Amino acid sequence: MEQRQWQDTLTLLAMMIFADEKVYPEEVDTFKKAALELRDIVTPNLMLTNHMLSEWFKLHKDEIVESLKPWNYDASLAKLMERMNEIPNKKDIIVALMKIAIADGQRHVLEDRILVVACRAWDLDVSLAG
Repeated sequence: MEQRQWQDTLTLLAMMIFADEKVYPEEVDTFKKAALELRDIVTPNLMLTNHMLSEWFKLHKDEIVESLKPWNYDASLAKLMERMNEIPNKKDIIVALMKIAIADGQRHVLEDRILVVACRAWDLDVSLAG
């Protein structure tokens, strides 16, 4: 994957954390673990570490929270899905999203919406969304 594609993938993964308007340490840990697992599958030679992901998360937090506001959500997610259309390994991204969604022990309506939107945008079976 190219840099823009990684940026979009990390953004989508992070959206799952902020979807319920609470940030749990388990979700952040799962975000980092899932991103590193995706790296190993998609771009094994990419230099991406836990520390780099922590810094990325801190740097982009406000932007992602803003994109999830009700007046921004639909347009933000649609734009992201369109840009991510060419990304390989979409099923692996869905699995990563699922891991983050269940990391805090609860499923939130917005998390489910993100999963369904991603599956539909990428012509994947919606049952993958859990």
